Amino acid sequence: GKVVRTLTLKDGAKIEEEQTKKEATSYSYKILSSPLPVKDYNATLTVGPDDEEDRVEILWTANFQANGASDEDAKKAIDGIFEAGVAGIKKIAIEAADAKEGKSSGGDKGSE
Repeated sequence: GKVVRTLTLKDGAKIEEEQTKKEATSYSYKILSSPLPVKDYNATLTVGPDDEEDRVEILWTANFQANGASDEDAKKAIDGIFEAGVAGIKKIAIEAADAKEGKSSGGDKGSE
């Protein structure tokens, strides 16, 4: 069946997305409904190895048409969503790594 999720933005607005493809290190989705100034939105998020140990590279790409806004304003809106999304992923990853290492979040790291 379909995999649909609803994201709630900080301002309370909601984005409904449908997963269109899933692989071991990536997934693709389309937006079904949102307040964003875009239509025909399809995106893929891929996680891959990074040059630095214990890090990954995130590649998040999207194709869309501006809808009710200029192309520039539509791109700014999506860039903002991407920035917030990557920041959220990073925060969760750091918290998970700290928990695995037995560190508390927000504390001093101390000196060695």
